[in-house]
Amino acid sequence: MPAPRERGYCPLCHGYDPSRPTGFPQIDPVAHNPLKACITCHKPHQPEPPHVPQECSACHGEIARMKAFSHHALLDCTRCHATPVRHKVTPRVVRPDKPRTREFCGGCHASDARGPKEIPRVDMETHGGRYLCWQCHYPHYPEGK
Repeated sequence: MPAPRERGYCPLCHGYDPSRPTGFPQIDPVAHNPLKACITCHKPHQPEPPHVPQECSACHGEIARMKAFSHHALLDCTRCHATPVRHKVTPRVVRPDKPRTREFCGGCHASDARGPKEIPRVDMETHGGRYLCWQCHYPHYPEGK
């Protein structure tokens, strides 16, 4: 069977069905990249495992373009985001964690943190109060403002 280019056909066989044999590739078509054609990431009907993008920018191109000009351009996404393996399977359902403490950003940005002097520093005792850093600063923007 030739691979269909439209997304609506793949779930006919690959939509989740508990009666299918274990190991048969199944997805939740609502949660698994609903706006992309399946062949964007997968090589249909090949015996090898499906192609899964290794870089976050494969799906998060807009963020990657902004980040390229930011202070964080040289950092890997996983430096700040713990990305569960299941995020690649159901990206709309399982999302990467955001930092949960002010100390996370303070590891690089606190006034007494180690690292290159070019890294912007703040007094973590007086700056921001009870808010987490990302609640005011969007780290993917060029200036993190």
